Amino acid sequence: MMARHIRLIGAMALTVVTLAIFSLLDRYDLVQAQILRNANFANGVSDWTVSGKAEQLRPMPGGLVVEGMGKGHATGVRQIVPRPEGAEVLRLTATVRHTGIPEGLRVWHAMRLLMVQRDGAGKLLWELPHVVEQEHGDSPWRAVSLIVRLPQRVASVEVIAVLNQVPGTMEVRDLTLDVMAESGLFLVLRYCLSAAWILAFAWLIWPLLRAGPMRLGRLAVAALATIILVGVMTPHTVKLELRRIAQDLTRPESVPRKEAVTTKIKPPQVVVKTAKPVKAAKATAESAIPISEIWRIVHKFGHVSMFAVLAFIVAITWRGLAWWQLGSYVAVFALTAETLQLLSLDRTAYLLDAGLNLLGAGAGLALATFLIRYREKARAIPINCESQSDSK
Repeated sequence: MMARHIRLIGAMALTVVTLAIFSLLDRYDLVQAQILRNANFANGVSDWTVSGKAEQLRPMPGGLVVEGMGKGHATGVRQIVPRPEGAEVLRLTATVRHTGIPEGLRVWHAMRLLMVQRDGAGKLLWELPHVVEQEHGDSPWRAVSLIVRLPQRVASVEVIAVLNQVPGTMEVRDLTLDVMAESGLFLVLRYCLSAAWILAFAWLIWPLLRAGPMRLGRLAVAALATIILVGVMTPHTVKLELRRIAQDLTRPESVPRKEAVTTKIKPPQVVVKTAKPVKAAKATAESAIPISEIWRIVHKFGHVSMFAVLAFIVAITWRGLAWWQLGSYVAVFALTAETLQLLSLDRTAYLLDAGLNLLGAGAGLALATFLIRYREKARAIPINCESQSDSK
């Protein structure tokens, strides 16, 4: 068995072990249960801040019914909860159901259950909230849950249940906000897995760094693979800070108001602004894409583009190998990279992102294969013409 096959099998085995540990073991233990006030709405909407009209909210046994009012209205409830002392992880769970909710202008014009983080001054730390549930259409009762690790700057969190800009009915019950902590056993296993992956990475990348043929291409593959792995292991809180910096850089500066220009007409006339410019401005604001959506699109595009470039360089560097061999190596790395997000403090792995990785890898391999074959055909044409002329 060749050395590269052994490395491939080793990476696959360690990936399976990582997925098994995170799938079969409970990562968090309960520290403090239910820190929401009046979470079952037994006292109506007391302790909650109401958005929209109060008559659109109806308490039910163990929960709340929210009736949406459509475009221009956000109907729901919200509650700010101070961060418990020493709390690092919170878990928000609920059972939800919704009926007759159409798709709005934006994806967030929907039924939404959110958690947002605030600093000591009550300011939102990031524009993009933690979305527990965001759906349209009809759905039966189902349980939803989200675990969030709190950065140091978080002083409070806000739980929001709202029908945003859409009609329909939303029902929420069993709403619970708990304080969690990573279990001791899982913490030890996570550290052991991290150490194993660090050693495995050195073992896997060493052949790419050795002297020999195709070294430039191998170094390019090693550098890009390292960049990808650093990206997937970077904590989510760090990425949110980077997004906040990008938002500050792209936010337009406030434009000073122009003073009204008066005409020399006697008597002086007051120019009254009509409602049309206001409507136009409102329409522009509604149709503008916020920085949070731009960041999400760029993030998803990054999955495809990075693995497309990696697969392209791999195919160009190792032209002698069959495409299915190259595809298997890149595919294992794509799945491994998504799995390694589990070892980060506050990130998780998603099938969608793994699929985007594989999509990019396939696109890069296909493009490289096409270019290699096209170049080979281009080289063969003069040779054929020359041989025909010699035969004549």
